[in-house]
Amino acid sequence: MMAGCIQLDMECAAICYAAAQVMSMGGRKAKELCLICADICEACGAECSQHETEHCKECAEVCRQCADACRSMVNGNTVSAEEDDENRVAIPTDSEIMHSDYGSSGAAPVGAFDTSKS
Repeated sequence: MMAGCIQLDMECAAICYAAAQVMSMGGRKAKELCLICADICEACGAECSQHETEHCKECAEVCRQCADACRSMVNGNTVSAEEDDENRVAIPTDSEIMHSDYGSSGAAPVGAFDTSKS
């Protein structure tokens, strides 16, 4: 069901953002957070790959790439700036992001995906 996929996408995005923030600070728990990030990215990629829409296919691929990058960072592997630029994924504009109507945080209102009400 797409509601579950969207919920997982939003959770994944939140964890990815948190991992990036903690890594940029050189946080003590960055490795642990990167492992969590890799796990949720893998789950999100698997979920999105089950759907036929183009944005789901793109999301699945990016999630797999993110999971690989997180695991590489945990293992101490780094990427040079040149390699990073070559592999960089374009970040969508606000108008391209799904559910941008949820406000600047991108978070859905509480209960937005509660399927028991339908």
